[in-house]
Amino acid sequence: MRKILYSTHHKQVVKTVSRRRARAFLALTILVVLWFAVVATAGAAPRVGNAKLTTGSATVKANSVAPNGKSGMWWARENGWGISLTSSADNTKLFAAIYIYDDQGNARWYTASDCRFAGSQCTSRLEETSGSPCATPFSPGQVTRKDVGSLTLDFSSSAFANMSFDIGGVKRSVPIERFVFTSGTASAVDYSGVWWNPNESGNGVSITHLANTVFLAWYAFDTAGKATWYVLTCNTGGGNSCSEMLYSASGPAIGPSFDISRVQLKNIGPATLTFNSTGGARLAYQASGQTITKDFVRFVF
Repeated sequence: MRKILYSTHHKQVVKTVSRRRARAFLALTILVVLWFAVVATAGAAPRVGNAKLTTGSATVKANSVAPNGKSGMWWARENGWGISLTSSADNTKLFAAIYIYDDQGNARWYTASDCRFAGSQCTSRLEETSGSPCATPFSPGQVTRKDVGSLTLDFSSSAFANMSFDIGGVKRSVPIERFVFTSGTASAVDYSGVWWNPNESGNGVSITHLANTVFLAWYAFDTAGKATWYVLTCNTGGGNSCSEMLYSASGPAIGPSFDISRVQLKNIGPATLTFNSTGGARLAYQASGQTITKDFVRFVF
């Protein structure tokens, strides 16, 4: 299955990564265009510890609580789209984000911020969010949300579920499962979870950390303020930092089926993800001749 995913983009991977590993990372990046929890848009206040991360003129508290319950990346074995789930601290509800494409093939994300459980099933309304373009100073007044449909998740186990959604009248029911994209010895520090900047609600990253491989999905807004997402796959080598190329994606319009042949990636530029000793994370990337940095702390709700 991965053979169809390799791309000539691997030539641009940093020199310190072997050609074989570069190809594997790019294949993995495409494979994991599924993703991830846009918890920042939920508007809830995080529970935090006493560490601090300075982000420009603002200081936000950080915490080191790892995700629990059904948190993680999930997919339908269809490369190019998926859903991220984040369990609440008491495991009574989920925050879900569906990463897919609109009628023009543009990357879009939709969120279910309050999927409360009744037995093995949770249901929630779905929202679409627009906001402040990621490459400009953040403006909270630009963040708006609208109801676009509904989501139901029915779990048969901790690794398998059935997802049913209605987005703008387009309906689909499909089995999903946890996405496990690598194997190996667990890292001493697990950076998996939803990360955000409480001063920039509507902007954040979802991180899945398996062995030494980190997959990051950044949910943000394009130059028109519409929801879009970017992805990064890199290897920390057991440390607290890694660098690779940041990509955006386009694909088939949302519908009752999914054409994986229409999924395409665009190279945005080199990016570095760094975790600091106080529990914060920084994403720095280059695009259109400028370097942009975003600071995040873990979100727990």
